[in-house]
Amino acid sequence: MKKKMYKSKKNWVVASVVGLSFLGGNLVKAEDVPTNEATNEIVVIQQTADPTDNSQETVSPTPAETVNQEMTVSGDQTTPVQPVTTESDKEVVVNGVSDEVVETPLQTENETLAPVVQDNKMETVPVVTEVQAKDTATTSLAAVAASTTLPLTSANVMDGKIHIKYNHPLNPGEKIKFAVWSDVNKQDDLIWYNADANASLIVDLAKHRDYGIYHIHTYNQYQGLNALKITIPKPEILTEIIKQSTTSYDIMIRNVPNNISFVKVPVWSKLNNQDDLIWYTATKTDTTTYKVNVQLSKHQNNTGEYSAHIYGFDKYLNKLIGLSSSAGFSVATPQNATVTIVNYDQNNPTFEVIVSGTKDTKMISSVSVAVWSEDKDQDDLVWYKPTIANNQAKVTIDIKNHSNLSDNYLVHVYTNYTDGSKVGTNLGSYKIENNQPVINKIHANLTTSGIAIALESNTVATNAQIKYAVWSDANKQDDLKWYTADASGRVLANYENHKDFGLYNIHAYQLRDGKMIGLTTATITIPSPHVSATIQQKSPSTYQVSITNVPLYISEVLVPTWSKLNDQDDILWGKAIKDAVGNYTALIDLRDHQFDLGEYAVHVYGKSRIGKQTIGLTSQGFVVDAQSNIPKNTIQQSVNYIVLNHVPSKGVVDFVFSQKASDKAIRAVKLDVWSQENKSNLSTYNASSIINGNLSLSVNQINHRGVKGNYYVNALVTFADGTVENKALGNYILNASYDIPYYNQKDPRWGNKTYGYYTMGASGCVPTSLAMIFSSLSGKAVLPPQVADFLYYSTNDFNKSEIGTTTTGLLKAVSHFGYQSTNLITQTDLISALKAGFHVAGAIQYNKFVGNGSHEMVYKGYQNGNTYVYDPYTQRYCGWYPVANLWNERSTFTSDNLGVSAPFFKITNYI
Repeated sequence: MKKKMYKSKKNWVVASVVGLSFLGGNLVKAEDVPTNEATNEIVVIQQTADPTDNSQETVSPTPAETVNQEMTVSGDQTTPVQPVTTESDKEVVVNGVSDEVVETPLQTENETLAPVVQDNKMETVPVVTEVQAKDTATTSLAAVAASTTLPLTSANVMDGKIHIKYNHPLNPGEKIKFAVWSDVNKQDDLIWYNADANASLIVDLAKHRDYGIYHIHTYNQYQGLNALKITIPKPEILTEIIKQSTTSYDIMIRNVPNNISFVKVPVWSKLNNQDDLIWYTATKTDTTTYKVNVQLSKHQNNTGEYSAHIYGFDKYLNKLIGLSSSAGFSVATPQNATVTIVNYDQNNPTFEVIVSGTKDTKMISSVSVAVWSEDKDQDDLVWYKPTIANNQAKVTIDIKNHSNLSDNYLVHVYTNYTDGSKVGTNLGSYKIENNQPVINKIHANLTTSGIAIALESNTVATNAQIKYAVWSDANKQDDLKWYTADASGRVLANYENHKDFGLYNIHAYQLRDGKMIGLTTATITIPSPHVSATIQQKSPSTYQVSITNVPLYISEVLVPTWSKLNDQDDILWGKAIKDAVGNYTALIDLRDHQFDLGEYAVHVYGKSRIGKQTIGLTSQGFVVDAQSNIPKNTIQQSVNYIVLNHVPSKGVVDFVFSQKASDKAIRAVKLDVWSQENKSNLSTYNASSIINGNLSLSVNQINHRGVKGNYYVNALVTFADGTVENKALGNYILNASYDIPYYNQKDPRWGNKTYGYYTMGASGCVPTSLAMIFSSLSGKAVLPPQVADFLYYSTNDFNKSEIGTTTTGLLKAVSHFGYQSTNLITQTDLISALKAGFHVAGAIQYNKFVGNGSHEMVYKGYQNGNTYVYDPYTQRYCGWYPVANLWNERSTFTSDNLGVSAPFFKITNYI
């Protein structure tokens, strides 16, 4: 099949036979077609797709021509038709720019460009572009074209898209196609587009990916209709390079349009074939400005010429494009810093070395200064490493750090720069005269923590490394310890590092260049303890121990105290209190020792940091006698009273009151007596019977639930005339032991006695426990059968409905025998009662004391979380047990908890 093409005046569009096949069989024949017109030979580029397809079509990137001659196809012959006459293509300028923007290739033969990752999701930025189209019309359409005010085809650019419109009314069945391509790379981006039903089309620039001249040709299925050319200018930016310092430059990129989503700037020096090439990502500083900071250190600190190109990622084209090739910048080779010695004087032991740079010199990275005296071949060589600030370094040289002798001192300076260079400077030799006497003296004193050691020296510099060797004379240096001093030459030799008293040796050394140089020695004595203690009675029941001359190495003083009665059963280790001057005091309270009478032993121990041990310091003692007030005492000059029969071990004391004058007769006397601070064991004694002018009252410890203590006695005397006098009669120790007698429910005397269906031995834990408590409170023997008889014959709560005694029966028995009961609801209540010395009855279950069911027992006393248990069933189980365990094992049986919150009761002989 032969092929022909249509040719316009300027541009060629090539259409293959396949491309023209959309004409179908209804070809349009023009009138007056010259029969003798020659057939033009054409070069055909095969299209990649049929242009009748409704999708875009792209031809291969081969030069093409546009023909303006219509032809018909019949069989394998082609017949020219009337040519479509068009005017010359008019170039349309976008945004008022008439010249075509040609991107200057940025890559040189020495430039290596890094790949760029494109982001297809970049937000499009509107670019409004208006274009004017070239008028094109066939002879048959001339009249129509002449009558319209719009170009046949119009195009404008907006938001990265070309908006194309065929403005002529469409004939029925007429379909419009547009061929679009850029001038760049010979139609490699040519795409055929199908217009929509309104003969419109929107072309995304990303499909063509170029700026510059674009060609838009319009076709219907019969002929070419129009050829249009527009220019889309490339973004134009401005660049400026600002020198910030000798090693830092800022590249400013301005007028960046908003369709550029990011900016990349490759920078390199012209040395060594781009081996220092770095692609910088510019920082956006405002809506149209970007900045890159270039540090020469990242470019090997190269000097000379630097190149900088500007690239931007264009969201419209969806690719990185070259924006500019800046003029670059030039870096001059900086000079070295200056190295000098200042403040030098032959008679001054110090001078300074200064390495000084400026913003125009090389940047200093580090400085090392080597100094030594000429004598003894660098044995006192010291390297100084000053800090760098503002491109300067300064260090003070002190001959104390060296031999500290009159000598020539040599100074070498080594300067390292940030560009990697290193320069050595020999500053020469400097004569220094030192005529001062050498002083090296150790100062040592004892503190509460150890030996405080300091060095006084005019041969050692402030920051010299000083070490001390410290050891005692005893046992051949077995406690030798090395200590490193601080910058001022001070250190603390802790007592804990040593273990002996007596003479201690201290040697001082200077560590210089790995060698220990001896400076001086000293000694100090740590004396063994010689403590004094005195005891003074502060009240009838308290004594104060005063302890003096306690050594500083004693961290804590302990005072164990006990009475010599019952073999230290009351020993108590008290902790002494230290005052501001280093003396200690400890308080001894007789209540902690059951108010025992007789001799008391007091020992004093100290926790010594030396040897980390507790050592005995001294011992003392005192005697507690039965106390009595002055036999005759006076109340309001009208009444005398005397104290009789004060026997602490029996818990009794008597008071006898007598009136002195008949006109001030006594009517009655009331005594309030207690030993507990909260008056919880307060009892009142009243007397109104006057015999031979006297009135007597007897105080008994048993009336205060048997608590041992220092009892307060207060008298309220009422006279016949109605006046009343209140008088404190002093303190009296009552320390009778009202031990609980032990009874066993299986005792042969009553164990086989039957109550109902059960024996006393099997069921009598409650009456036996109560008998122990009642006997203790009364001081008289109350036997278990006495309590059991009451429970069985006077109540229905013992061995009636079930074995044993209910809570109701227990409370009835307490009341019947004249005592008071208080339910202990919490573990805290139980502990408080035991601490106060009360008798407690309580039921437990399922533990050591009872395998099945519940069991009543007696509890008395409190020590370190434990209480003493009196088990009425198994005597060998009596002893001290944790209160917490007993509480956790309390009975939960209903019969043990009738009407109460817990099966534990405090039982007293008063409310």
